[in-house]
Amino acid sequence: MIKNNSIVITRNFLYSVLLLILITSITSCEKRNHFIYYKYNGVTITRYYEDAESRFYYGYFNKESDLPDDYIYGKYPGRDGVMDAILIFKPGGKVEVEQLNSIYIYGNPKNLILRPYEYPGSREFLMKIKQQENIVQVYSALNIEIERNSKNESKVVVVYPK
Repeated sequence: MIKNNSIVITRNFLYSVLLLILITSITSCEKRNHFIYYKYNGVTITRYYEDAESRFYYGYFNKESDLPDDYIYGKYPGRDGVMDAILIFKPGGKVEVEQLNSIYIYGNPKNLILRPYEYPGSREFLMKIKQQENIVQVYSALNIEIERNSKNESKVVVVYPK
């Protein structure tokens, strides 16, 4: 009788573990997509963030179906994939995306300009980021992006998903 009870308990335990693994794998494979907004001086850049990809659009968009075909794209798959860039809000409503890692341009996004990076390890570069009110860093991991930007003097308002 004790053996039968322990077999039943063991079997129930195994079923519970298998169910937990199944639920975890289903929820971890679920796509995560968010809109993030970078705002400065009346200009908004919309970042559509989905798993290991980000697309940057000039203007405010809140529906995936409304997104234009012209954008700047960051892709960072794999364990060591990183997307790292800087948004520089310029006079006249233009925004430069200074490419650091894994950024590409698609179409012809008006007022959104991709340019090659300056040397990110240089002291001048790091001071430029920290002391400019019109610059914000974007990064593949949102928690790192938030931490980095909290140390800047940037006046760019960033609205993250809740």
